[in-house]
Amino acid sequence: MNYEYCYKYYIAGTRLSQVLSFMYDRNNGEASYAMRRLYRVVLVYESNEERLAFESWVEANQEVVKSAVTESTEYDYIDTGDTTMTAEYQKRLRAGLVLNGLLSDFRATRNSFVQENASA
Repeated sequence: MNYEYCYKYYIAGTRLSQVLSFMYDRNNGEASYAMRRLYRVVLVYESNEERLAFESWVEANQEVVKSAVTESTEYDYIDTGDTTMTAEYQKRLRAGLVLNGLLSDFRATRNSFVQENASA
């Protein structure tokens, strides 16, 4: 995968994802808000195989990712007081947001492909 974009991810069912879930208090409004915000920019893969397949797809479609990240205006409100640091934070958050959207599209396309081939 092109490492122009750093991103964070979890793989569902792993110890790390279980620890995150364990620490999450669903009855706490602030925790729920924070978790929703986290999951906007952090990907959660169903398996390591899905991660590898998606990263391969991203590698083959780099221009789609680059264009979407560049066009995004999300997180414009972030200001660290350092122009370079602010730009890097915004880029990383936007990359996570874009990649999450693309992962959803990737799953939908993959699932429809599997369903079409299963009925054939």
